[in-house]
Amino acid sequence: MKNINKKWLAWFIGFVDAEGNFQVFPIARKNVKGIITHYGVGYHFHLGLSLRDIELLKNIMHTLDNKGKINVYPEKDEAHYVISRREEVIYFIFMIMNQYPLLTLHQASRFNKILSGLTEEVKRFETLEEFHEYFNNKELLESPSIKELDQEFINRWIVGFINGEGCFAKGSGATKAAFKIGHTDKVVFEMIRERLATSPKILQLRNVSIIRKFSHMKLTHVEI
Repeated sequence: MKNINKKWLAWFIGFVDAEGNFQVFPIARKNVKGIITHYGVGYHFHLGLSLRDIELLKNIMHTLDNKGKINVYPEKDEAHYVISRREEVIYFIFMIMNQYPLLTLHQASRFNKILSGLTEEVKRFETLEEFHEYFNNKELLESPSIKELDQEFINRWIVGFINGEGCFAKGSGATKAAFKIGHTDKVVFEMIRERLATSPKILQLRNVSIIRKFSHMKLTHVEI
């Protein structure tokens, strides 16, 4: 097993909070007559980026001991890093992702589902209702605790999160520069603002396409 640098790992956790996709899904099992007899369980991890960032995905895969594979979709201008083989998913979840907490409620909840299923060796359900009942009960209702985390971890997590969600652009005013970041987790934004010791506005927007509150932070001048 490859030894993962802790500083890199803290950055990676932040990047996964921004861009990662933990997947748990039912797999219909059929008999020779084509009748569904039960459901297996699939556990995957996906990390999709623009095709121009494929070298970053290659670096991530190399750092993770070449687990998984990279799929290229030229028609979409996308590249996806995928971990789907069960033994590699187990390595990734327990040996990599379980070392530090994910900080956004959405990702922490999805991670808890896949972690619970693998820990309890859940492989089969008789009905879809049983599948959904089990994994719905694994959803987290509260954001992960941030107060007790090491500040160096927080710093590197923020860099990773910004790599995934941040946007640097031309701005107005004296600085002529702006930084924007958008996400659904306002708790994380409050933590970032406190850590950077700045006072940007955090705006609450309504995205009707997903019917969720969307937090948006904009910095036009930062002193660190």
